[in-house]
Amino acid sequence: MQNKTDTENADLEWPSDGLEGVQSCPVCSAINRKIIHKGLTDNVFFCAPGKWNMYCCESCKSAYLDPRPSAETISLAYQHYFTHDDVPPYSSLSFLGQLQRRLANGYRNHRYGTQDFPASNIGILASSLMPGVRADLDAGMRHLPKITAGERLLDLGCGNGIFLLRARSAGWDVVGVDFDAKAVEAASHQGLDVRLGGVEILDPSIEQFDVITLSHVIEHVHDPI
Repeated sequence: MQNKTDTENADLEWPSDGLEGVQSCPVCSAINRKIIHKGLTDNVFFCAPGKWNMYCCESCKSAYLDPRPSAETISLAYQHYFTHDDVPPYSSLSFLGQLQRRLANGYRNHRYGTQDFPASNIGILASSLMPGVRADLDAGMRHLPKITAGERLLDLGCGNGIFLLRARSAGWDVVGVDFDAKAVEAASHQGLDVRLGGVEILDPSIEQFDVITLSHVIEHVHDPI
């Protein structure tokens, strides 16, 4: 349900000096394109102001905005983003939410070696009967292998750290990076080692990792290549 702030936000305009034109496809650099949406608003998270035109590249079929927010102002799109919130504790969930978490914990504990509780082994059976749910749980764990404790994992664009918490529970020594200061703060509240910035802030001579993961990042960056 939208609140007043949500519905009003769609009527706000992006700062005119915070826009940049995109004359060619940011993926393949082709210039042939067709418009596929006009006047788009943020009807998913209701936090990004402005109305936007989206084009489809006729060469590689990637879709992109033109104009788009500049790198200096893109943070306006994430002022109230969901990754700013701490992971909700079990006690705060509804009865159905608590049941879902117990079942999910039961499956992940079995499949990935996590140590998350409360957990129900019924989740193992339930996941075998519901392949769609099992696929979602596996995607949420990034299909990690079971490991011997001590191997290191880096998550690029870690958000509030929900995946890092699960990986740590499975025995990984975890580190995350993210450009969003509020997301880094939320992850730090969970006791995670999360740094503000991109992968370039890490020194490869002293920080090495066995696994590097990245999810829901490419669509957020100005230079996907």
